[in-house]
Amino acid sequence: MVTLAGVIFTVFAAGTDRDRASFSVMGYLFLLVAVLAYALYSVLVEKDKSFSGLELTYVMITAGAVVFSAFAVVEALIDGDMFVLITLPVRNVDFLIAVLYQGIGCSILAFFLSNTAIVKAGVNRTSSFIGLSTVVSILAGVMILKERVTALQIVGAAVILLGVYIANLRESRLNSNM
Repeated sequence: MVTLAGVIFTVFAAGTDRDRASFSVMGYLFLLVAVLAYALYSVLVEKDKSFSGLELTYVMITAGAVVFSAFAVVEALIDGDMFVLITLPVRNVDFLIAVLYQGIGCSILAFFLSNTAIVKAGVNRTSSFIGLSTVVSILAGVMILKERVTALQIVGAAVILLGVYIANLRESRLNSNM
């Protein structure tokens, strides 16, 4: 709960900076749906230990490829640009690099590591680290995009780190008492 409070605090702290962000109801609704979907996914992965992290990743990536490829084909058919869709990876190297980076780095590797962590360490311990993505996003914004970091974001990041520490301290104590 401490980590969640830190993430919520940090998200709203970024929304208070008038130069960078604005409040978007739709954006926060999508964020809420994503969090709920991940919570459901994590619980289901932990409940069914009959599949390995690799098998889960394969099914997830295949389902995503089928769904989003179908969307792309339908859109190309509607626009009458099927040739453009088929030749895009060959004609645009930046597009190909982005797709490979997203597909291999962000999807396959990340989902495989996440699925393996849930299967091996459990959903409670694994989910305690989710908030760190907010801290990494802040650091990446500062280091790569040269964004300003606010005092409220620093406070939120500190709360997130404290929550991760507390969750794992408690989890390790529970495991040592068993």
